[in-house]
Amino acid sequence: MKILKLFKTVLYIMIFLIFFIVGFLVFLSYGKADSEIIDTVSLSIDKIQEILIKNNYCNSKEDCDNKAYVLYDSAFNNIYLNIYNNVDRTTSNEICSMMKNIKLQNKHIDFYLEFFEYSKDEYYQGYNNNNQVIKQKAFYKCKY
Repeated sequence: MKILKLFKTVLYIMIFLIFFIVGFLVFLSYGKADSEIIDTVSLSIDKIQEILIKNNYCNSKEDCDNKAYVLYDSAFNNIYLNIYNNVDRTTSNEICSMMKNIKLQNKHIDFYLEFFEYSKDEYYQGYNNNNQVIKQKAFYKCKY
C-alpha cells in the first residue's frame, strides 16, 4: 500500500513539473518578437536613417548608429521606435508619414514613435551637456 501511495505521489509531482515547465517555456517565448517583426524593425530603421541622412542629421547609416538617433524595442506585435537628438518637426512628420506607409503593408503590427529633444545618453543620465536637468518626455509622438 505504501509503495502505491508513493508511486502516485511521484507521478503527480512529475505531471505537475511537466505542465509547469511547458507553461513556463510558453510564457518565456510569448513576448518575444518573431523574425517578421525583426525584419520590419530593420526596414523601419533603414528608412528613418535615410530620412535623417537626407535632412543632414547624419552623414551615413554608420554615423546615425554612432550618434544613436534611433533606438527600438519590440514585444508581441508592437514596435517602439525612439528618435533622439531633436529632429525638427518637418523631419518628424516625414518619418511618421513613412511609418504610416509601412503600417499599411503590415496591418497586424502596431508602431509607436517618440521623438526626444536630447541625445540618448543625456536622457539616460537625466542631464544635458551643460549639466542642467532635462525633461524626459517626448516632444512629439505618432502611433500607427
